[in-house]
Amino acid sequence: MSFLRRREPENRGINKLPKQATPPTAKQLQAMFQETMNGRTSQVGFGDPPEEYSLAVFKDRQKNEIHWALYRGEGDGAMMLWDQSSHDPAYIHQLITAQFPGWDLKPVALRPTEELPLPQSYPTHHQGELPSPVHSPTSQSPQSIGGHIGAKPTFEGDLRNLQMPNVLQSIGMSKSTGRMEIENASESAVIFFAEGMPIHCISRGMEGESSFLELVGWEEGAFRFYPGVMHEKKTIKRRLDTLLMEGAALDDQFQALRKLGAHTGAFICRKNFDLTEQEFDSRLESGTGADVDLCKLIYQQIGSRSRWVDLVRKLNLTKPQWVPVLFNLASCNLICFSDQIADAPANFIAEVNIDWTQIAGLERTIIRPDTEIMSYPAFLYFARMEQLRWERFGHPFAIVLLQMSARAFDSGAAEPLSLIEVKELGERVNRLKRKTDIFAHYETFGFALLLVETDGLAARAFAGRLLTAVTSEPLAGGLNARPVTGKAGVACIPDDCSTLGSAFARARSVN
Repeated sequence: MSFLRRREPENRGINKLPKQATPPTAKQLQAMFQETMNGRTSQVGFGDPPEEYSLAVFKDRQKNEIHWALYRGEGDGAMMLWDQSSHDPAYIHQLITAQFPGWDLKPVALRPTEELPLPQSYPTHHQGELPSPVHSPTSQSPQSIGGHIGAKPTFEGDLRNLQMPNVLQSIGMSKSTGRMEIENASESAVIFFAEGMPIHCISRGMEGESSFLELVGWEEGAFRFYPGVMHEKKTIKRRLDTLLMEGAALDDQFQALRKLGAHTGAFICRKNFDLTEQEFDSRLESGTGADVDLCKLIYQQIGSRSRWVDLVRKLNLTKPQWVPVLFNLASCNLICFSDQIADAPANFIAEVNIDWTQIAGLERTIIRPDTEIMSYPAFLYFARMEQLRWERFGHPFAIVLLQMSARAFDSGAAEPLSLIEVKELGERVNRLKRKTDIFAHYETFGFALLLVETDGLAARAFAGRLLTAVTSEPLAGGLNARPVTGKAGVACIPDDCSTLGSAFARARSVN
């Protein structure tokens, strides 16, 4: 969503509706949408001076997109507040509801009850059945991140269309009390509000203001707000506007580090190994004012072969802690990031040259050539290794069994996936899982995931997100694409059981 540019609607037969006192209703937005689909731009003005607004909906014929633009003021002096591309009038109604909380607007769900006419190039996600939820006490429905069975959110959307700070400000302006749940392909978070102010936040195993500040920079994910009673726990003390400013600054520093080369696999290097402590302190005086002690601690931990992500994990630092420090060190020309290992000291022993082609040869023996997915016997071997690791070191792991099927075109009956569909399934899962996790065949028609260093709660949350992601669109798209559905069973050692046999039995019992 852009707030910086002004976009004028196409002047192809404008249908200018009479000005009204209140924002357009969901029914009016539906009518405007239908008019635009028929080739005419629609516009409606509302409000009284000095609070005058107008909403226009028009079609971008080059991109075949429907745009909704909200303006403040009238005529040549009007200023565009936002421009949103959407074929869903109910979603636009939600945006307006959040934009003007003072008006008496009834909240509606983003998903309309009626199917809207969509252009051929616009994908629809309502083909076939909805994916089944994970069958466990903490299962997640695809329509609810937090398991609100039967509950309907009053505000929901996608962070790719509506930026997180704008979402949080909308809740603050409406003085709403309840919880907002955010979920993307790899993680989820919850924020509790009391009269529009955040009071408690949980994400990535953290809670409080540090957790909240990380969320401000999220750029992808679905969010839903559920009204309810005030949460008892209060871990956030500061005002929303203060947190948003700090979160925005944190995100700016993080983006700057990425431009400097701080990607996941990058090494962190000292620019001068001979720097004295006095010279170090002198350099920091021109910095951004980050925690000096933490700057020194991180700088001292940097070796000749340190990846910055490993260093952050080793020191157990949160994003609001390490981002300002690394940005400060980089701004003071003390560190840099490199894709290659830094030059080693003179007495350093060179590494042995490893022939990695031998590993590639081994991988070919455990990967099925027809599906490019790990074989069932290989999966059992790695699961056994995780069992031994748990018995020796106490590291938890989880097993997720997936039962996937496609719907026949003629009868709608469930059928096994074709070879092409299985390959596409493997590609989708591999994009979503961690590199340390293992995806494989399970017995004849099933599939399995081995989630290392994962407890039961996290495994069930990931399984729910995975099902939603892999069933959101037909596998192997094209003219013959079939809707796909799935079920998942989850078992964790030691949360649910203590042996592999009982873990497989527990995960299979829900399929």
